[in-house]
Amino acid sequence: MKKSLFTLACAVVLGATGLAFAPVRDDRKPIIAEKLAFAEEVVEYEGEEVQESVQTTFVCVEGSSAVSISPDSAKIYGMIEVVGNDLVECKNEGMERLDDVFSALKKGGIDDEGLCLQNFRCLPTYDFSNGKSLVGYVTSASFCVEVADLDKVQKYVDIMTENGTSSVCDICYEVSSMEEEYANALSQAFENAREKAVSLLGSDDIRLVRIAEEQTYCPYTLCRSCDALSGKYVGKIEINARVKAVFEVKTWGGTKQV
Repeated sequence: MKKSLFTLACAVVLGATGLAFAPVRDDRKPIIAEKLAFAEEVVEYEGEEVQESVQTTFVCVEGSSAVSISPDSAKIYGMIEVVGNDLVECKNEGMERLDDVFSALKKGGIDDEGLCLQNFRCLPTYDFSNGKSLVGYVTSASFCVEVADLDKVQKYVDIMTENGTSSVCDICYEVSSMEEEYANALSQAFENAREKAVSLLGSDDIRLVRIAEEQTYCPYTLCRSCDALSGKYVGKIEINARVKAVFEVKTWGGTKQV
């Protein structure tokens, strides 16, 4: 009994000091602490990067347009020719006839700005049938008359021929808004090119890559037919424009592995 109390007292004292006796096993075998190993399972997913294939198709087309409009002004081109044996007399007669024509046109309503002397020549003429012999002299004067009222074109042609003009070379009908009209024709030419590209590519989801303006002939002159009964001039001026354009379209096909 005394031994048990002593043992208990020692255990209390040692417990207070933080010391403890390891339990004693009768078989004297060491205690083995079992370690638990936790293995994290790592799963690797091998995926495939999938990209949609894109195909780009290009097409080069030409677009054209023609705009017909009525002219609002005209230029009459005339020429005076004089043949003579003396150079000075031939030259003076040519200048006098030119003054007569210009004076008559001014009386008819043409101002100074509407008259333009383009070229004046006085040249010798030769006969080459038997060597080279001087025949005489030829004076030529070409001029232009600008007419703002088309209804008076015939009137001014008559004035020119009745006052010494040898020939009426040309009548040029013009449009005062030529630049604006040509820009309009150019825009229509582009739309024509785009319509062709859409038709060829089979899609309207196209993109313009490159465009160039093609040189084309825009006539400022027009041979108009004259109605002998009414004396009226008929016809219109046609303004042409042409472009060359490159378009592209992208098509998405199947998928491919990368």
